Amino acid sequence: MRTAHRFTATAALACAAALGLTGCFASGPFADLTGSEVADKSVDALRGAASLTVSGKVWEDGKPLELNMAVSKSGECRGTIAGQDGSFEMLRASEFVFIKADEPSYRSQMKDLPKAEADEAVKHSWPATG
Repeated sequence: MRTAHRFTATAALACAAALGLTGCFASGPFADLTGSEVADKSVDALRGAASLTVSGKVWEDGKPLELNMAVSKSGECRGTIAGQDGSFEMLRASEFVFIKADEPSYRSQMKDLPKAEADEAVKHSWPATG
């Protein structure tokens, strides 16, 4: 999946940049290394890793999203994304992608549908509680 590889590459660059900044500090495990050397070491370590986990906040259309995703070298991933319009869990295994969203997330995706159609779709996709 091209998106998983792009996501992995972006995560690698973010990790490398963050670790590169630690080279600026006078103490710690990177005290004798330049920022570029720390970035090179982190990229080498990440290339050898079987998986990585990324947690944090990203912005989409000016709205914050909380992200917690684990991605493997094989392209499988699992995690959650939560924002103002709801949250969902995602699992990619093999060529299949499974998404389990909460009701606000489903409704935000169906905001352009007539209410009766959106209600019917939510009824069949969201487990009733109570």
